[in-house]
Amino acid sequence: QKAISLPPSLSAKVSFTEPSGNKILDALEKGKFIVELTNNGKGPAKGVLVKISPSRTENINYNNSYIDEIAPGTSKSVEIPVEAYIGVKDGQNIFKFEFEEVNGFPPAPVELQFSTRAYLKPELFIAVVGIQDDNGNGKIESGEMINLTVRIGNKGVGSAKSCYAKFYTGDNVFITDAHPKVVKIGDLPFNKTIDVPLQFFVNDKTKDEIPLFVDITEETNLANAPKLRLPVNKAEPIRSISRTVVEGTKEQLGALTIEGGLSVDIEKDIPSTSTSNPNAVALIIGIRDYASTDIPRVEYAKRDAQLIREYLVKVKGFDPKNILPQNPDELMTVGNMKSLLRQKLPSYVRPDSSSEVFIYYSGHGAPSTTTQQPFFVPYDCDPNFVSDDNAYKMSDFYSDIANIKSKRKSVVIDACFSGQSGNGSTIVKNASPVLLKVDSPLFASRDAVIFQSSESNQVSNWYPEKKHGMFTYFFLKGIKGEADLNKDGKITAGELELYINDENTNLPYISQREMQRKQRAIIRGDKETVITVK
Repeated sequence: QKAISLPPSLSAKVSFTEPSGNKILDALEKGKFIVELTNNGKGPAKGVLVKISPSRTENINYNNSYIDEIAPGTSKSVEIPVEAYIGVKDGQNIFKFEFEEVNGFPPAPVELQFSTRAYLKPELFIAVVGIQDDNGNGKIESGEMINLTVRIGNKGVGSAKSCYAKFYTGDNVFITDAHPKVVKIGDLPFNKTIDVPLQFFVNDKTKDEIPLFVDITEETNLANAPKLRLPVNKAEPIRSISRTVVEGTKEQLGALTIEGGLSVDIEKDIPSTSTSNPNAVALIIGIRDYASTDIPRVEYAKRDAQLIREYLVKVKGFDPKNILPQNPDELMTVGNMKSLLRQKLPSYVRPDSSSEVFIYYSGHGAPSTTTQQPFFVPYDCDPNFVSDDNAYKMSDFYSDIANIKSKRKSVVIDACFSGQSGNGSTIVKNASPVLLKVDSPLFASRDAVIFQSSESNQVSNWYPEKKHGMFTYFFLKGIKGEADLNKDGKITAGELELYINDENTNLPYISQREMQRKQRAIIRGDKETVITVK
């Protein structure tokens, strides 16, 4: 006993708290009992022992506690840690808190009931992978740097703690030092993902199935996912990204919504026509990189051009041998561009004018700083000094197309001529918006349709989420079938125009939402022209 001159009067209350906020002590979770003692008496309470019974509970750890003194008219709280081990079971737990006070004035006992929950096992998996190859042609080639994004998700009912991912390879595959091979992921709750970057390259000896693996570990080692092979195949186009589809788990967690957002919808399930078009001829120009290092690359030009080729073959029945240039990686110098359009392409066109001609360009455009005339910018041109000698004037480009004798011409241009790049950066010093006052017989021709990605004073934006030029993305999505507005199995130029320029969902809306600037496509020619048949 300790000396007192007046008696205390104690009351007690107890509460429970845990970090997740679900009011349940989950396996491997550490919570707290909070015991609050109030002294409403006139004397101090001395040496108060807090005793918890039962004194031991299987797979739950806690201890008694002690308060030295509680002055009259005051309260004191004590926090008692409580921890659930991995073997804890689902159930209700009732604990009695009893007290001893050194002078014999304890408060009345109180009880606390709370729930425990058994260990919920997480399930770690590769949700999807996304790849960007160094030269942008959509192929994994020997010695080429491949930038990989691995989306790791948790589809199990429990949260994974302190996770790590360790990447490694088999023969003939090499991981660079651009990113760590061992990555700390941290905690990953149910239905959550994390994107992890990796860079690698392969040699000529690699087979179709590239041996690239990841071990995923977490703190309990009960949900480790060892030796998961990354779904990357050399023989397949790298944009055809596999997706894991899983069902929802426990109803209280809701449905699993992890998606493979790294894959691109227009690159998957491209419809194939049963009709061949052997007389059709195409010229596909995609200029991603420029000779001068001062000129920013057109990030998705090669990817756009590669996919346009694939759509022409699968959707429109073009013969790959009739798509120029035969080598998609051929440098598009000013000489090559003019030679392809003025000489080589016409030599492929049937003399009886029965050929369909398709021309696509993705790259920089720029205005002349002296005449304000718009030019296509070849690989070897500085856009700050465009001229007839080193660039392709738009009016000449269209006139050269008009001179080709064919039954139908489609021209698709994904470039702007405002002196800016697709990400908004300036490529022409002191550039001002250009009004494209270009006139050409091609515009009045009934057998030609021209698709221009933006108005004259607008930027033709990129669409990083889809890894394509924004206009090209909606153009191909429309051709894939979305633009068949009247559902008659035919997609006309007019339907494509309405689809691409849908203010509510497509190019104008996405441009404003993603880039905070306007973009609207311009379509010239006979709007009844059938672009493709489903």
